Amino acid sequence: MNFKEREREIHRAKELLRSQQTKIAKRGSRIHEEAMADRVARLRALEGDLCPTCQGLRIEIVRYGKLTNVSLRCRYRGSPLELYRLEANELGEKPKCELRIPIEAEEQKPKF
Repeated sequence: MNFKEREREIHRAKELLRSQQTKIAKRGSRIHEEAMADRVARLRALEGDLCPTCQGLRIEIVRYGKLTNVSLRCRYRGSPLELYRLEANELGEKPKCELRIPIEAEEQKPKF
């Protein structure tokens, strides 16, 4: 997967998570607090500067009928959700990941 495809995939996942967040405020809708915290952590992980630029991030978009779920996985056995949960890191704090291997953009690679 090249850098541009990765950016498109991240953008699509963020759009799906934001659309799920906007549906919650409707009258009569219910959601578990843990599910809401997970969505916030996923969105923070995709908007942060650690996980989107790591080679280990894997984004899975799964559809269950009308329901769509975005899963974030780490190939190096880390957990993007655990890094960005509000209990682990307050807003404004940057999480630290020892397993991170950065992706180099195609524009940054030297051309010979």
